[in-house]
Amino acid sequence: MPQIAVLVQSAYGVSRAMLQGVIGYVRVYGPWSLTVIEGGRGGGQIPDRSRWKGDGIIARVPNPATAGALLAARLPTVLFNPPGPFLEPSHPLSRLSRTQLDSEAIGRLAAEYFLGRSPRHYAFVDHPREEHWTHLRREAFRGRLAAAGHRCHLYPLPPGDQRDWIRERPRLCAWLRRLPKPAALFAANDTRGREVLDACLVAGIAVPYEALVLGVDNDELICETCIPPLSSIEADTVRAGFEA
Repeated sequence: MPQIAVLVQSAYGVSRAMLQGVIGYVRVYGPWSLTVIEGGRGGGQIPDRSRWKGDGIIARVPNPATAGALLAARLPTVLFNPPGPFLEPSHPLSRLSRTQLDSEAIGRLAAEYFLGRSPRHYAFVDHPREEHWTHLRREAFRGRLAAAGHRCHLYPLPPGDQRDWIRERPRLCAWLRRLPKPAALFAANDTRGREVLDACLVAGIAVPYEALVLGVDNDELICETCIPPLSSIEADTVRAGFEA
């Protein structure tokens, strides 16, 4: 029976959906013995190779330490949505198989969603970590709006040492108040969308009348606990896990 390790950032809905896809594959084509290693933003540890005689790994790669451990394991490995630096041709991980969410398609879809509604002023709110995928979503969103003859306002991120949410919220509130209304705001992901909705609430901006807010991932734990609930683009993450 194949012994497969699955490294997921279980704090995030996109990782939980990926795991659903992996398990869906195993139910059809297994059995496999799955060693599921959960973690937060820092990721998890690959099992001790002296005790775990594995056949392969499916993994999210949150940081260079995990990347190094995957390379050192010397096992067949499939990556799930790796960050931009690990996709550079000079990086050894770029040679591994992977399933990748299409962030450019997500950005264009967000623009289409807003363009199909009543006229608005458009804006994008970057993720504070400025990941590779947020850049792709932003530029595709801006490009589709520009093709339709519209400008996209960009939220200016604070300096790196001021990007924790408690310190950043007054800055985002002030920017939202200055933004022309009615506005349509695309947030880099659902976590950022929740922060935008929270800032709108504090700033006294009525959603959806003065501002529409759209996130990405359709993480129900986030979307359904926002005030008001957050609209979101759902990538086919379950299928991505199945394909991995």
